[in-house]
Amino acid sequence: MQEYIEMSFFYSNGGAEQAFNRLLKKIGEADGMDYKLMDDTSATIATEPGPIDVSLTPDKRQNYFECTGSIITVLMHCYLVTGEEGTAWLEGHLDFVQKVYAMTSPVYVCGMHIWTMEGIGIERPSPVTDQGLANNRIDLPTWLMIFPPEMVEEYGREWLLDLPAERIEELDDGGIMVVATQDFVDTETVTEFTNRVYDAVEPLKTAFRDRG
Repeated sequence: MQEYIEMSFFYSNGGAEQAFNRLLKKIGEADGMDYKLMDDTSATIATEPGPIDVSLTPDKRQNYFECTGSIITVLMHCYLVTGEEGTAWLEGHLDFVQKVYAMTSPVYVCGMHIWTMEGIGIERPSPVTDQGLANNRIDLPTWLMIFPPEMVEEYGREWLLDLPAERIEELDDGGIMVVATQDFVDTETVTEFTNRVYDAVEPLKTAFRDRG
């Protein structure tokens, strides 16, 4: 099975380029990690779970998010997600996402399975807007979310920790990572994968809608 989950790291005031360069510098200095620069705006990171693509997001993708902040994209290739090996692969990727967050201090992180949603007719409105991020709020929950301390304060730590998600983890800086589900290991078709993730996000949508 081949599917993709795109992690988007949002930065204010054009900060993605500085964050991208800082990330590569820190990865180059870290034990057990290395990268290959593809061009000025993208690199492939060598990690234990496998290669991960990291890039500055082009303007056409930024427009999708209905915000003017700059973005770094981390692309997860989910065709490797099968069995015990797939579970370890997923854990490795989530660990890498947390490392990028810690190394670059984004204002928000979201993870979405995006392309197949369009193909089977699932609506995908922008999860963030300029106004929302300025108020430390999101517009729509997604499969993965990292709420930095400012957002945790806005929403309330206990409320976030009580969200209907399969995995909720407090981070070292006081942020919170929410993962709607990890139950897509061993799905046999792209449609099954997409629907399983989509169904897991629905209770989160209800929770955020009810909170207002």
